[in-house]
Amino acid sequence: MALSTALHGYMTFRFLIRLRGGLIGLIYYQTVEARAVELGSINGLTLMGTDVERIVLNFLTIHEVWASLMDVIIAIFLLQRQMFLACLVPALVTFICVLGTFKFATWAKAAQRVWIENVERRLGVTTVMLEAMRTVKMLGLSEKMSSIISNFRTVEIDSSSRYRKILIGIIFFCEYRATEFLMKFVELTADFWNT
Repeated sequence: MALSTALHGYMTFRFLIRLRGGLIGLIYYQTVEARAVELGSINGLTLMGTDVERIVLNFLTIHEVWASLMDVIIAIFLLQRQMFLACLVPALVTFICVLGTFKFATWAKAAQRVWIENVERRLGVTTVMLEAMRTVKMLGLSEKMSSIISNFRTVEIDSSSRYRKILIGIIFFCEYRATEFLMKFVELTADFWNT
C-alpha cells in the first residue's frame, strides 16, 4: 500500500510538473509571437503566475477525484463483505462530505475569481511601472510607485482572505470530519458486531 501510494504521488507530480512546463512554454511562445495589439490587456506574466497554477491544481483535483472514488468504492465493498448493511452509514457520511465539499467549491470559485482579478490588476500596474522605470526614477516617483504597488498587494491579500477561509473549511470538512468520524464509527460498529 505504501509503495503504491508513493508511486502514485511520484507519477502525479511528475505529470503536473510536465504540464506546468508545457503551459509556460506555450504562453512564452505565444507572447513572443503575438503583437501587443493582439494581446490587448492579456499579460503573459499574469498567465504564467496565476492561470497556469489554477490549471495545474484543477488537473490535480480531477486526478484525485477519480482515484478517491475508486478508494471509496473498494472500501465500501470491503466493509459490506465484513459488516453487511452497516456499510451504508459510512457510505452516507462519505456522500454527505462530498456534497458539502461541492457546496464549498462553488463558494471558493467566486472568491478565487475576485482574488485572481486583484492579482492581475497588481501585476498589470507593476508591469507598466517596470516598463516606465526610467521615467519613474527621473521624476523621483519611486517611493510613490512602491507605495501604490504595496497598496495593490494589500488589497490582493485582503481579497484572498475569503478564499483562504473557504479552503480551510474544505480541508477541515474533507479531511477531519470524514476520516475521524468514519474511523470512530467503524471502531464502534466492529465492537458492536463482535459482542
